[in-house]
Amino acid sequence: MPDGKQAVFLDRDGVLTCPIWNAATGESEAPKRPLEMALTSHAVEAVKLLQEQGYRVVVISNQPDAAKGKTGYQDLLETGREFESLLARQGVRLDGVYYCYHHPAGVVPELTRPCDCRKPAPGLVVRACTELGIDPRRSWFVGDRDTDVECGRSAGCRTILIRSMESSRPGWGRSHPDMTADDVLGAVRMILETALWKS
Repeated sequence: MPDGKQAVFLDRDGVLTCPIWNAATGESEAPKRPLEMALTSHAVEAVKLLQEQGYRVVVISNQPDAAKGKTGYQDLLETGREFESLLARQGVRLDGVYYCYHHPAGVVPELTRPCDCRKPAPGLVVRACTELGIDPRRSWFVGDRDTDVECGRSAGCRTILIRSMESSRPGWGRSHPDMTADDVLGAVRMILETALWKS
């Protein structure tokens, strides 16, 4: 799609929203119900900056907790709506939000299967590009996991990996992103500086 628009694809949890610490597992997890949903401190500013510069902003996120039996599917839907509501209350409307609810090793039969929409597969990015008229070659994917980088690269985007609790794990950064950033606002500034340098 050579005349397609520029976009920035963003992972949701740990990038735009605050993860929930699970003391039982010793890991940070995605919010599972609306009351747990909270935006990161720079989420609104980052999205506004991108949209002011003409980028479409699209969220691409794996949400497998219903498939794993950790919460209900309806809870995930309501949590997703709360995410968009929190942004809307501060004057932000995303250009697209795409979730994969599947998991290949889930316990809920209707959500348990391999698919092309679960990152690192690029299915949701490809779908968003088709539906929203986006050129992936002019676009970026920003996330806090190597699967985000792999997804973005497979779709043809440039990539930025955000340092997070994941960055302390062995092998973090093995996906070799184009850049790394401390948070989503830092990533956005890198994108805008790169565009200015090329212009």
